[in-house]
Amino acid sequence: SPALSGLDPGAHALVRIATLIAVDAAPPSYMSAVSAALDAGLSMEQIVETLIAVMPTVGVARVVSAAPKLGLALGYDVSEAFEVVASDDLER
Repeated sequence: SPALSGLDPGAHALVRIATLIAVDAAPPSYMSAVSAALDAGLSMEQIVETLIAVMPTVGVARVVSAAPKLGLALGYDVSEAFEVVASDDLER
């Protein structure tokens, strides 16, 4: 809990998200951490920037794996984005 950690709720939520990225957690695991971050007043951009912050420690592959999971937890339609990219490639 944030109270026991001594961190403010926003910092606590970001630490949770960073940990989920580091352990390559399953997509549903991100939902409560993202919800806590948004409830703490953090922006979607600040939450996504966690990917950049942990990259030097966890590596690019782990961040690439985590990005769509975090996107889903933020309400981003990842599969639709892939369809747009695929359709753009077909048009070329």
